[in-house]
Amino acid sequence: MHPDVDDLTAAVEGPDAPASGPSPVVGEGPRVRGWTIGLAVAIVMVIGAVFAVAVMLAGRESTPSVASAAGIDITYYVPPRTGERLDAGEDVEIIPNEVTLRVADTLVLINDDDRTHNLGGYYVRAGDTLRIDYPRPGLYMNSCSVNPGGLVYVTVIE
Repeated sequence: MHPDVDDLTAAVEGPDAPASGPSPVVGEGPRVRGWTIGLAVAIVMVIGAVFAVAVMLAGRESTPSVASAAGIDITYYVPPRTGERLDAGEDVEIIPNEVTLRVADTLVLINDDDRTHNLGGYYVRAGDTLRIDYPRPGLYMNSCSVNPGGLVYVTVIE
């Protein structure tokens, strides 16, 4: 062995270590192996997170409430007795979890029930109709009393 390597072996393994055997290779100590494993785990976690986000975004593009043409009304109607159904513990889904519309579209919320409802973050009184235009693209998260999850995500695209 090379004298410098012998000195390194004695320093790492101690003075009683056998003189024969493989010489230490740079990068094979327990500290380096732990760092390498940690880096590999971090890379796998980042790849997994990117994949999860891609799957979520792909699912959003295929929602049934996507407006296919610009400048249309997307209408949701709350029928009479909806409040009674909610009071009885029934899951009522009038507005889906995800709504996608274009900047030129209008979200129309019609409440024919006998009470005020929170419809996607807007309180619509009994018998009223609310028309909402979104002036720019974005993702809007709102509470909603006529969705079992209690939340509605409105995605506005160009």
